[in-house]
Amino acid sequence: MKKYLYLIEMIFVLLNGQVAQAGDSVVNNCMTGTTNNSSGQLGGRWKTAEGTLNVLFVFAQFPDDSFYVNDTQWPKGSAPAYMNDIVDPSWTGTPTPGSITDYFAQMSFNKLKFIGKTVSVTARHTRQWYLDNNKKRYDIHKEIVEDLDTTWDFAEFDNWKYNRDYNIVNTPDGTIDMVFFIWRNISR
Repeated sequence: MKKYLYLIEMIFVLLNGQVAQAGDSVVNNCMTGTTNNSSGQLGGRWKTAEGTLNVLFVFAQFPDDSFYVNDTQWPKGSAPAYMNDIVDPSWTGTPTPGSITDYFAQMSFNKLKFIGKTVSVTARHTRQWYLDNNKKRYDIHKEIVEDLDTTWDFAEFDNWKYNRDYNIVNTPDGTIDMVFFIWRNISR
């Protein structure tokens, strides 16, 4: 569970959901510490806090990654050993223990069904090539998503439309709802 802690914290910050206290009409915003009187759950600020959120997890690496190449959890040139355990591909009501699906089921009192797919990719170019060509992480991520777009149908990851803060509706808007990039090594 430790290896997922940072990712889970990042997801929680991105969702910025609000949780209603049981038996109470008070809503506490976990991010700001403010309390609002409400007749119920307000939902997520930028993403839904209820319903099904289908997310794409991209495990990425550079072809020239030389950091700990024989790592048993994520060997160079391979997918991470835990890749298929991080998120459930569909909602069953009994999430995989320790998965992000399980985490959000518990944290939302089963209101948010956080599911998804995982894919392992190697960037087109070496880390040094991207540096030499002044490419930012955004450029690399865009390139990887464009490569995936030739073989994947992203429609399954487009289910929510943001109208304004706390007003998210369950309808496609032509934009992938959420993608997480997890890099094998970005610092060397």
